Amino acid sequence: GLALALGYLVAGRRRQDRLVIEAQRQTEDILRTVKDGLFLLDANLRIGPTHSAAVLQLFQRTTLAGLDFAELLRALVPEKTLQTALKYVKVLWSERTRENLVKSINPLGEVEVSFDDGRGGHETRYLEFDFHRVKSDDRIDNILVSVNDVSQRVMLAHELKESQDKAQAQLDTLLGVL
Repeated sequence: GLALALGYLVAGRRRQDRLVIEAQRQTEDILRTVKDGLFLLDANLRIGPTHSAAVLQLFQRTTLAGLDFAELLRALVPEKTLQTALKYVKVLWSERTRENLVKSINPLGEVEVSFDDGRGGHETRYLEFDFHRVKSDDRIDNILVSVNDVSQRVMLAHELKESQDKAQAQLDTLLGVL
């Protein structure tokens, strides 16, 4: 009976181990293929060890694990924006803050950043940061940061605005001639 019980426990343990390994593999697959940059910030504003592969491409870095969020942003945004962003994230850690109310004042909603293009020039891109609290047992464990490259959208908006301005100037000229 004891051997049977022990065999049953060992088989159950193996099944659990397989499920854990499968869940880890699926998580790695998701983080490797998702297009958004995803990472977690702890209470000290340090980036956690697990992040999506896209985040490395977005920031043109080889690693982010353990990096201070301020150091990541310092190379990308002006000092004033950096300070405002750090205050914003610290406000998210407060239990009394209503997350959906402060989303509208996100200082990193759309940020123009410049990277070295490797040929002596700079490449300008637009990044959109979004912050979500990760809670368990009614307390905040981490802040999930998602980063998207919205350069295409911003460039199209600029082109549309220029086209509208040009059309309006042509209409004004035509009305002036009439």
